[in-house]
Amino acid sequence: MPSDKVVLCAAGFLDWAAEVCSGASDREQVGFWFVRSVNEVAGIYESYEHLLVPTSSLLRQRADRVVPDPLSLIWACRHARAARTTLFLVHSHVGSAARFSTVDEAAERALAPRVMQLSGSSAFGAVVIAARMYSARVWEGRDRCLQSSSVRIIP
Repeated sequence: MPSDKVVLCAAGFLDWAAEVCSGASDREQVGFWFVRSVNEVAGIYESYEHLLVPTSSLLRQRADRVVPDPLSLIWACRHARAARTTLFLVHSHVGSAARFSTVDEAAERALAPRVMQLSGSSAFGAVVIAARMYSARVWEGRDRCLQSSSVRIIP
């Protein structure tokens, strides 16, 4: 896996993520996080905006895969393009660790090229949150050259 990327000034996002996970909800929570590149070569971003999707209808999980709701995702991609940001898809894991599952991996790998094309960004990120823990990564490249890098989130 390539070297770590970093997102700075993310205290608001981390507080929001902890609040999302602290609710008594037994359903997965989904949101969008928009970050701006500070130094693309060094892989440094800064937090720009985050919001919770009102329902968990953004991702409908089937037995073997996750199916995105096209309207929510298209809106987020257009918003990222207009704000000149990189889109991170955020979701919680209820009752499990903050680790990416094989379902997450397959969904992100399928979504990344489409999201990058629609948002006009050279990257697409994902964050999974559980309790006060998180795992984050960013996808870059095209088609068969698509690679993920881990992301450190710094308040």
